Amino acid sequence: MPLVRQPGRLEVSTAREVGERRASSWRQGVMRDCDRQAIVTSMPLTVDPRVDAYIDSLPHWQQAICRKVRALVHAADREVGETIKRNRNPYFVLDGNICALLAAKDHVNVFVYDPIVPDPEGIITSGHENKTARTVGIRQGEGINERALTDMFRAIIANNRAGGWRKLKREG
Repeated sequence: MPLVRQPGRLEVSTAREVGERRASSWRQGVMRDCDRQAIVTSMPLTVDPRVDAYIDSLPHWQQAICRKVRALVHAADREVGETIKRNRNPYFVLDGNICALLAAKDHVNVFVYDPIVPDPEGIITSGHENKTARTVGIRQGEGINERALTDMFRAIIANNRAGGWRKLKREG
């Protein structure tokens, strides 16, 4: 880990932590001078090299699916972050979990973490009665309904920003 010197102390930080601190101070300065839309469109994506490593370890067809889903979730909101949970699975987060990727033998599962978000186009393939997450399974050679998946990600993000689906379910 690199050493980052700050006045009065020595701190050990990962490159990601350093980048997040810089982005945070940059956003605070710019927020006074620009509207939110200008900031969101000019902010770099928050990517995690461990997610790259996970995707790179997969067969090419699964890599293509995972990269497309990753691009769609970031397109839903530029503030989406990435992390690894459960030892190796990529998660996409913003005020709570949005989705996770899990490559299986013959498909890729996209776990969407909001059981109350509607699915008007029927892209959910399993977990309809699950209490926390449902699954969009994508097999080799299948297309991705990009519009429907992006709309679902945006709805999950909106629910997360409103306090999360559990709170919304209690209030509804």
